[in-house]
Amino acid sequence: MQLKVTPLPIFLQTASKAEAATAVANLGYCIKNNAAANIFNRDLDGRNYGVSKILKVYLFDYDAVEQLTDVKIRTNLGRLEGEEDIPDWFFEDGVVFLPEEVEAGLRIEDRSLRNHFREHHSDLLKTSYWEGIQNSLRDGRVPRISTYAEERRLVR
Repeated sequence: MQLKVTPLPIFLQTASKAEAATAVANLGYCIKNNAAANIFNRDLDGRNYGVSKILKVYLFDYDAVEQLTDVKIRTNLGRLEGEEDIPDWFFEDGVVFLPEEVEAGLRIEDRSLRNHFREHHSDLLKTSYWEGIQNSLRDGRVPRISTYAEERRLVR
């Protein structure tokens, strides 16, 4: 049996504001859950994700999947404005990921939805988050995953 999902960009075109906001928040949880499972989609494009009937978001295009622990996390944030030289990471072998480009890569056109994503998942835009997940995985610790919306979680 295969789960039926609607590609995220198509879903966002027809969804209510509340449904779209939920899907965008769940997109962040999908990315985090995949990272916790050592799955990294190097093509973080919104078109590679689908939304189910219950507004869960799933990665459905596995062409660009890597083990997160094999990915090199880098940044351009420390570079000076107008700095013209090529950053050192440009010449590194393997997959290089710049977390500050997540938001642009997801191609969420609606500004309020981009802001909503950032409000819920600003950590995805920071190298410290990704390096922390990598370190946990390398140390044999399983990072926490989110399977239920905040309001549906059991209180401990």
